[in-house]
Amino acid sequence: LEEELPEYMVPSAFVALADLPLLPNGKVDKGALPEPDESRPQLGVEYVAPSGPVEELLARIWSQTLGLEKVGTRDGFFELGGNSIQAAVLINKLQSELGEYLHVATLFRYPKIADFAGYLQENYAEALTSLASVEEGGGRTSAAGAERVDDAT
Repeated sequence: LEEELPEYMVPSAFVALADLPLLPNGKVDKGALPEPDESRPQLGVEYVAPSGPVEELLARIWSQTLGLEKVGTRDGFFELGGNSIQAAVLINKLQSELGEYLHVATLFRYPKIADFAGYLQENYAEALTSLASVEEGGGRTSAAGAERVDDAT
């Protein structure tokens, strides 16, 4: 399919069926179709668990946003089925956590958790440090912080 269709039209999950469930009139019974396994789509990369607080934070937000149980550091956001609306939601969640402004285009430049974590560590080290100290202190009040324009365009 990847050779024939644009990337956005390639399904992120497939379910093998012996037969399609049919209604008495011969049409496909969409309500009887099984849901795809949502633990993690079959990707061409091996699962690598997040390591460290930044990758764990990103994996948690990726997982919540995409409705997946397991997200690895080499998994691409869009390869996991993410779209531009979900990208905006993810960036909003991350901005709330960090108390910093991030541009949604950053996710398009760094769609894998490992790469996005490196970007954050390089450009938002202070926000990550304060986030870690707040989490160690037993909770987070509100994400307030100076707005900053991200260099991603």
